[in-house]
Amino acid sequence: MKEMNFFDARKFFPNYSLEQQIIIYSILGGIPYYLKQFNSDLTIEENIKYNILTKVVFCLMK
Repeated sequence: MKEMNFFDARKFFPNYSLEQQIIIYSILGGIPYYLKQFNSDLTIEENIKYNILTKVVFCLMK
């Protein structure tokens, strides 16, 4: 699947403001797999902690 543009990717996060959607897009880009990992019911910070930082730490521990 191709990378999505911002206008399609922002549909993953209807609960977030436009500013928050821009922040998420700047972090994840338009990769659908990454976008699906984020939960729009959580804050951006919670999503980063759960979906990025814990996975990086786990990979580094291997």
